Amino acid sequence: MSAPTVQSPRLFDALRQASRSNLSRLQSDERRQILTFSPSQLDDLGNVLFGSLQKGGICTLIVSGRGKWNPRSYYYEAAR
Repeated sequence: MSAPTVQSPRLFDALRQASRSNLSRLQSDERRQILTFSPSQLDDLGNVLFGSLQKGGICTLIVSGRGKWNPRSYYYEAAR
């Protein structure tokens, strides 16, 4: 039986490059005043968003159709 091939450095480098590419895309979006975040961040960032409004405002809510969408969560209640 031969020893397993060590791919960790190449795998790490590939993941690091993909991570940097994603970060670059996020920074490019921010320069155009577009914020992108994952569904797992929705409640925390929604709290910041709606807690920071002083007079009112608008935002675009994109709902992914995921099964865990809770229209009674703080984020959606505050959005209404």
